[in-house]
Amino acid sequence: MNNVETYANIPVIINKGAAWFSSIGTEKSKGTKVFALAGKIKNVGLVEVPMGTTLREVIFDIGGGIENGKKFKSVQTGGPSGGCLTEKHLDIPIDYDNLIVGWGSTYGVLKEYVEQHNPGKTAYLYIKQPFPLAPSLKSYFDQATQIIDVESNGTAQFASLLKLELDVSVTHKLLKFNGVPLSIEDVVDYMKEVL
Repeated sequence: MNNVETYANIPVIINKGAAWFSSIGTEKSKGTKVFALAGKIKNVGLVEVPMGTTLREVIFDIGGGIENGKKFKSVQTGGPSGGCLTEKHLDIPIDYDNLIVGWGSTYGVLKEYVEQHNPGKTAYLYIKQPFPLAPSLKSYFDQATQIIDVESNGTAQFASLLKLELDVSVTHKLLKFNGVPLSIEDVVDYMKEVL
């Protein structure tokens, strides 16, 4: 553990018990998630919601919706290393079992897989700058039961960096090292094998 969000749960679990904590969230994603609400919404600030809450609830119920009655366009999640989600993603619960992670040239295939070929409960995390890794990224890995590293590198350098920097153990690795970028078919076929 090396992030404040994880440490902040310890006192309340000790005081109220593991059964109480496990009653919050979903069957496989226990507890809460902290979000920073910023931008052109009515109520900005930090919020903590149970896992399984939808982005629509976070943005419109808690955040009060878009300022001046304007139309929602997109939301960025995951800080500077995250991606943008559109209105079609607002009703997806904040909950995942599998996390696909990558960097460099993998952005397009990770995004396409999760948005178009996703069998469910799979999220992606794209790291724009892999070194140094921000300690706050650890909370995304802690939530997942399986972590799949996708990289165009035959030596799994990124998986090694995740272990070294964040103490994250990758469950599966999709590696390609023949100089040809990964295709969506590569990712779909591999994910069918491991999920």
